Amino acid sequence: DGIYSIKSKAQDYADNNETTLSSISINVDIAGPQNLVLTINDANIFTNNELIDLNIYSNSIDLNKMKFSCDNVNWSAEQDYAQFVNDFNINNETLGCNANQGSKTLYVGVSDYFNNLSQANDSIIFDSVNPSTINDYSEYWHNADYNIALNASDLTSGVYKTFYQINASGFVEGNTISINGIDGNKIIDFYSIDNAGNVEDANTIYALLDKTKPETNDDSDGLWHNSDFNITLSMNDTNSQIAHTYYQIDATGFIEGSLILLLN
Repeated sequence: DGIYSIKSKAQDYADNNETTLSSISINVDIAGPQNLVLTINDANIFTNNELIDLNIYSNSIDLNKMKFSCDNVNWSAEQDYAQFVNDFNINNETLGCNANQGSKTLYVGVSDYFNNLSQANDSIIFDSVNPSTINDYSEYWHNADYNIALNASDLTSGVYKTFYQINASGFVEGNTISINGIDGNKIIDFYSIDNAGNVEDANTIYALLDKTKPETNDDSDGLWHNSDFNITLSMNDTNSQIAHTYYQIDATGFIEGSLILLLN
């Protein structure tokens, strides 16, 4: 490439030489735009939006047209060069793009006013699917403090953070929920965010804790009886409720029941 100066003169068969030299300048440009760089979304690694922003830079000054492709085979129609392009659709099938999750590579071709072409490309990971968070809660009543473990997964961009709250107390970050303190039915909400910014819908479980022992009363009058009679047991438990009641007479071994028959 460069500017070439050409000078010429004529001579006839009598050896007369032209006294004034003819001079012309020729511009030769066979190289495409120099140092062409394509940057997607300010060089972010992930996106959850099919519409992306482009920065197409070259230190050449004679930039004329540009075109785009997702597979370096199917190209868009040429358009006037602009350094910044907003809302480019990376799922546009006419350019060889697709709607699949995962890494996307975009190619740009930029030509100068002599139709010399240069190309550049950049990649970004497209993830529009929410992460998923599971838990290991057994859904049974517990009679001691315990933990619930949260396990989040995201196939494309990976998990960024997981949050939970107990009884609408405000979300905090974490993967382990400690169930302790006051007995009762505790409302647990939790969700995760992936590295592309997708936010999972909150999940809700009910964590059950009952560390208080049940109480059993009877209707015995404490008096001597001269005939068969019954003693009825009544039970109380505020949280998990009564599952079984047992009694024994004179250390004969516990049996289940709430009605004790005493025989003479």
